[in-house]
Amino acid sequence: MEFLVEFDLHVPEGAREAEVADRARAEAEASAELEREGHLVRLWRPPLEPDERKAVGLFRRDPRSP
Repeated sequence: MEFLVEFDLHVPEGAREAEVADRARAEAEASAELEREGHLVRLWRPPLEPDERKAVGLFRRDPRSP
């Protein structure tokens, strides 16, 4: 079974850029792991407005899992 998921990312006003960058790196690592496991099929970054952050992901669930 596949799922198409849209993510709207909201960074709180006043958030430190270093923390935002750290979290973005951690999210990229988690996405890479999901890809290696075969769960993340594709990830898109659609055209964005200034200060807009979003992504669209196609995920696959193993039909043999409960």
